[in-house]
Amino acid sequence: MKRLQLILSGLLLCSTVMWAGLQDFKVIEAARKAYEAKQYDKSAALLEKLEKDDAPLHYDLGNAYYKKKAYDKALLQYKRARGKGVSEQARLHNIGNVYFKKKELKKAITAYEAALKVQDDAETRYNLELAKKLLKRQEQKKRQQQKKRQQQKRQKNDKQKKKDQQKKQNRNQQKKQGEQKKNRQQKSGRKNQNEKNRSGKQGRDQKKNQSDKQGQENQKPKEQGQKRQEKQKRANSQGTQSGEQKQQQKGNQSKQNKGQQQKKKKQPAKKAQYKEPKPSKKGQPEKQKAAEMNGGDEQPMEGGSAKVDRVKSAQAKELRRLMKRMGNRKMPTLMYQTGGRKAPPSQEVNPW
Repeated sequence: MKRLQLILSGLLLCSTVMWAGLQDFKVIEAARKAYEAKQYDKSAALLEKLEKDDAPLHYDLGNAYYKKKAYDKALLQYKRARGKGVSEQARLHNIGNVYFKKKELKKAITAYEAALKVQDDAETRYNLELAKKLLKRQEQKKRQQQKKRQQQKRQKNDKQKKKDQQKKQNRNQQKKQGEQKKNRQQKSGRKNQNEKNRSGKQGRDQKKNQSDKQGQENQKPKEQGQKRQEKQKRANSQGTQSGEQKQQQKGNQSKQNKGQQQKKKKQPAKKAQYKEPKPSKKGQPEKQKAAEMNGGDEQPMEGGSAKVDRVKSAQAKELRRLMKRMGNRKMPTLMYQTGGRKAPPSQEVNPW
């Protein structure tokens, strides 16, 4: 920068010689003093008053803006400073410095390389190497940042994928749990329904059994009454048959007696013959019982054991008939009326 100051002071002196007019000289001198005093704003303002298209004036104004850190205005003045009275190597070097400050390293490298082509310079070479190192570091940093951004993007995508997978798993698990709950509810519903049906069926069966039992219990008295009525009817019919048989027997006996008396009157007296003795009153019930057991047909009984056998056979025959008629039912114990007075029709005859 000392060299730059010397060049600037030399240029300012040259400009004072070249510029005509005392007023311009005073302005240039004041701008130089302000520049040396680091009053760059004042120096630039004084140089702006000259309003001349001169290469040294633009170069000095570029230096003032560069020190002021107004790099865009400095770059514009350096580009306009190309011409007579300004070193091309110094102008390109300063353009490289402006790009370097603006961190446009590729353009700075290009400007430094152009300056070295015009004239070799140690400061320009140093700035070029420094710019290359910074560019390489900047590119590495940029690549690292890009790689980091890509890694962060991948991590973000992975996290998002994991979240999506977790959400999907949660949804599937919730769906599975919902289906299991629904199946359990359906099973419990079917179980309850089966239990209700079973309990209803049991209730219906119980009611049916109770009704059947009640019906059977109600039917038993009816059947017993019907049996009693049938037995009473049989007893009455047997009693009437026995009474009719007795009357018929009496009628037959009276007819026989009358016929015998008439024969006795008509026939002459004969020798005495054996007459069958009349049955005694004691033997009359047995004869009536035998007649009843034989179905009401009274037959003469012969004396002795033959008479007893015929009675027993008749009783056994009647017993077989009654057993066949009764079937599996219990055989009632009947008491037959063999003698005595006949019960009136209005009076109930209980065979039991």
